[in-house]
Amino acid sequence: MITELAIGKKDQHGLKQCKLKDLGPFVVLAGPNGGGKTRILNELMRLATPPEFSLGRSKIVEWSEDENRIIDDGNGAGLAVHEIGAHQPKLDASETKTEAAREEIYRKGENILARPVDPHRRMGDSEVFQFRRDVLSVMAHLADLEYDTHNNNTRLTQSEKKQVTDDFALLNSLLQSLVGTEIVRSKAGMIELFGRTVVPTELSDGQRILLQIAVLLYQSRSQIENTLLVYDEPENHLHPKALLEVVRGLRGLKPGCQLWVATHSPLIVAEALDASLFFVHDGRAEYVGNNPDPLVQGLMGDVRAISELVSLPSQWAATHYALECLVPPSSRDATGGDPQGLLAMEAVAGERVLDYGAGRARLLRAFAEAGRKVDYFAYDPAYKKADSVEAGRAEIELTSVYKEQWREHLLRDLPKDQVYDSVMLCNVLHEIPAIGWDRALRECAGLLREGGWCYIIEDMEMPKGELPHLGGFIVLGEDAAKKLFGTASVRVRHHEHAGNPKRLVCYEVDSCALSSVSRERVRETLVWIETTAKDDILKLRASKAVDANAARRHCHLMQLQLAASMALDGFNESDTDMMDLGDYCTRGFDKGTTSGIGPVVL
Repeated sequence: MITELAIGKKDQHGLKQCKLKDLGPFVVLAGPNGGGKTRILNELMRLATPPEFSLGRSKIVEWSEDENRIIDDGNGAGLAVHEIGAHQPKLDASETKTEAAREEIYRKGENILARPVDPHRRMGDSEVFQFRRDVLSVMAHLADLEYDTHNNNTRLTQSEKKQVTDDFALLNSLLQSLVGTEIVRSKAGMIELFGRTVVPTELSDGQRILLQIAVLLYQSRSQIENTLLVYDEPENHLHPKALLEVVRGLRGLKPGCQLWVATHSPLIVAEALDASLFFVHDGRAEYVGNNPDPLVQGLMGDVRAISELVSLPSQWAATHYALECLVPPSSRDATGGDPQGLLAMEAVAGERVLDYGAGRARLLRAFAEAGRKVDYFAYDPAYKKADSVEAGRAEIELTSVYKEQWREHLLRDLPKDQVYDSVMLCNVLHEIPAIGWDRALRECAGLLREGGWCYIIEDMEMPKGELPHLGGFIVLGEDAAKKLFGTASVRVRHHEHAGNPKRLVCYEVDSCALSSVSRERVRETLVWIETTAKDDILKLRASKAVDANAARRHCHLMQLQLAASMALDGFNESDTDMMDLGDYCTRGFDKGTTSGIGPVVL
């Protein structure tokens, strides 16, 4: 590993005399454009000597067997080389690469890294084909050969078996270092990574690039512990998320591999706080150490402005969430792997299932994907409108499962003579005015057969605010649910989402507990919600947290307290028994068009 790089006394390519000392496995040259970062890398590459090949603008150099060699160009510039492996450099274990072959590797490298990556753009057909050809085909071929080594009828010789085994181990070692996974060959002969069959369009940009780098390193048969990687301004080619993924992956290579990066990206600088970090400006490199101010100023200008910029996420999150709390909710389309759909599929029992407030019938997708056959019925007050978008989207989902019988499963009104094994309310209860909870829940109880269950699914960290009616929304927490239904009458099931193991919750309530919910029980629950929300607001403010998540939670709690308070005001009015819940609607439904619950549209 290179421990010291000295730039000579003479003014070389605009560089001033300086010395980069005590270098570790990760060296970062950070500074503004034109400061000299690329020129220092060029000197490094010149002094390190070939052979080399390129990954876009990234260089990989293998050192010779000489140990502790000082390269002197006559100008006082030197490169101190430490702990060099005793191997001859070569690009391929089977043959010496020609210049044309090296140029081919160079072109492949450019295809990988030398283009900007749009995080919202899907891979085109040509890119998918190229990835399959250059990466997946190499992996699949090697996996097939490794599988063949265990076949008694294989035509491979013992030496070839050993070579294949060693190659397979090398590629898996690279994959484990870069992306934390290894190749698995399924019984069907397909290769799997990350526990599933590889689909290029489902990989992140960072994963695709790291897989391509792993294959190129494997094809060169590099001894990674004796390799120098030089990466010039990777932020020019990668989206920030992919950028960090790639840098962290390259840092995870074997000990002895040294990574040099020239950058003006604050993200990489933040990643390099434990690295050999140098501020490069005016042709000179200065060790940052405990004095980061010059580097921060050089990269981003006014530190005070940066501080204000850092505070923007919390301000933006609070403002955006507050704005969303003034806008009616929108329906969600069905998607594969919907976490609330998975929770519903895991929780719901019985074959005859009513999705109450089904919106676009997205929950049906989870049952279909799992191969679970249910007699699913979708009901939503929005279906009454002739031009209902929700009804149209629900028809698509229902048709995919029930074909021409889909009409039997889309309910524009609740049948008076039908009962169900299960009734689901997914993201529905919080959209019903609390003043009508007792009526809505009794209605659900009347739809259940004897011994049936109701499943109330909610997101405890709603990522978006909404205004389903003039009273706002109230998300029922676990303790509040136990107060409403009775501790012994409700079963609670959680599902992990976005790193929170208890974010998604399902309350399983039997028909007797639903029927027992009275107006007084609802009022007592609202008092408890209002008081608890206030206490949580005070705790959050006392924590002095100012990040975006804290801002969203603060707005959510204030909305919760206000909604509970407004609902309690409604309970105190003398005419609440006669109040039509449609009065709370902001959706444009006519009064009297709902089944006593107000509009319920997801």
